[in-house]
Amino acid sequence: MGAVDQHANTRHGVEVGMVITRADGTVTNIGTVSADYPSTLRRTWWRLVGRRRANARIRNANRSRGA
Repeated sequence: MGAVDQHANTRHGVEVGMVITRADGTVTNIGTVSADYPSTLRRTWWRLVGRRRANARIRNANRSRGA
């Protein structure tokens, strides 16, 4: 028998980050804006707390440079 890859069927978490680069060259790092985790606890935390914090960061970044 060959070697078994223990990580072949392991589901890993995914995070999507956002960085805004404006026309004047300023860069605003928003941070994680979307995520999916295999852990039920982390997934629940993201849905209850993390997503709201990400939306607030995006709103604040848009307001800080609004015309």
